[in-house]
Amino acid sequence: MRSIGILDSGLGGLTVYKAVKTLLPNEKIIYFGDTKNAPYGGREIEELRGFAVDMVNFLLSKNVKLILIACNTLSATSYSFLKEKFPDVNFIELIETGAISSIKQGKNIGVMATLGTVNSGAFEKKIKNLCSDAKVISVACPKLVPLIESGDWETNEMAIALDEYLAPLKNVDSLILGCTHYPIIAPRIGHTNIIDPAYGAAELAKDFLTKKGLLENSNSPDEFFVSKSPAMFNALAQKFLACEIDAKERSLQ
Repeated sequence: MRSIGILDSGLGGLTVYKAVKTLLPNEKIIYFGDTKNAPYGGREIEELRGFAVDMVNFLLSKNVKLILIACNTLSATSYSFLKEKFPDVNFIELIETGAISSIKQGKNIGVMATLGTVNSGAFEKKIKNLCSDAKVISVACPKLVPLIESGDWETNEMAIALDEYLAPLKNVDSLILGCTHYPIIAPRIGHTNIIDPAYGAAELAKDFLTKKGLLENSNSPDEFFVSKSPAMFNALAQKFLACEIDAKERSLQ
């Protein structure tokens, strides 16, 4: 019996885990969050690709059948690289699913993302490929991931940061949450047409596994691994998922 693998920079990928588990409740999922090296948003591309390769190798050692790149920064900077380096591995990324969902809401599209994702231009390129006359406003939000991973989402500091980042995005038709951490604070963001790419990625996973005849009916518990501070990760995961998990610490190579 083979599992679905999910890799992420840390906590945010749990939004993807939640979406996949909702749609595919009988699949076993193995999750790796690189909490030691998070946040990823300001790191160099070569460094990010090194982290991604290590996580992929770990998940492959667990005999996964599909890997979801549950990090928009890695999706933007490393997806094509990983496909080339691991040609036999099935990957799903988040940029395309976010772009497809956004253009259904109108041509004025906002993107909130990490600095790395914004600098890559990945969302804008994908959206323009789908709709050449779309207008895309991308805003880098470097303060949000550390604030979210602190576990205290109701602070005045969070409110000030959100006011700053949302100011240029008031008139967009839809708002892509281009970092998997951001859906955790979606109620505080408050836009009427929020696009969470995780749901599109979960649907792609289900379609792929169905077509390939790889759907499972597993009773095995999901497994969670992090590269640092599992106790903190478990506490934040419980706050977000409203269920207990027991992540194990596992160093990357």
